[in-house]
Amino acid sequence: MVTQEQPAHFQLVDASNAEAFATDWPGFNHLPGGSDEWWYSNIYGMYTPGEGIKAGWHGVGPVVDPDHRDYQPE
Repeated sequence: MVTQEQPAHFQLVDASNAEAFATDWPGFNHLPGGSDEWWYSNIYGMYTPGEGIKAGWHGVGPVVDPDHRDYQPE
């Protein structure tokens, strides 16, 4: 199953330090606990060179055919 996800990218405030982010910024995941049924989904994030910090919900987008995606925002 393939889902179309739409993460957000947050630009760095000080882009002069971008190379340090490439090695020092950790990727992260937040996995809800067993009592967190209300939580929408796992959350992930990472540094993306040239774009900043990418963050998003995991696996919550609509199911799509990867060969026939429309690339339209939700």
